[in-house]
Amino acid sequence: MSTIPTEITAATEGSLDIASIKSVMDGFDPASLLPDLSKVFGSLVGVCRVAVMIGPVIALILGLAYLFLAPKEANYYFGYRCYFGMGSVRAWRFTQRIAGMILGGLGLQSMPRFQILIPVFVFGLQRGNLRIAMLSENF
Repeated sequence: MSTIPTEITAATEGSLDIASIKSVMDGFDPASLLPDLSKVFGSLVGVCRVAVMIGPVIALILGLAYLFLAPKEANYYFGYRCYFGMGSVRAWRFTQRIAGMILGGLGLQSMPRFQILIPVFVFGLQRGNLRIAMLSENF
């Protein structure tokens, strides 16, 4: 026989007292644990703006890196790798130069377009009764 004193709790007692559980949970609202959805989705438009604008910036950075910082020999760490480019050192350098020009040019020509088009799609363009907007502030 054990000499350790034990207290009788809901876990050790054979039956649960449903009335006491109901009285404790009476003022509890589970929805109060959820975050305010207007705050969660309110920042979604800003995140979308940044995500769309980061594409041309990354293309420009990669293009300049391939043009000026590409390794002199083929490797598996940095550079535009393809079957042709991995064949020889001359092909590797040619591939890096072409990839740099394409990505850099793509980044340069798309950056002004995105800076003009993003406010049109995000904020909308008012023309008479026609409203063009892909993302609205009110979801």
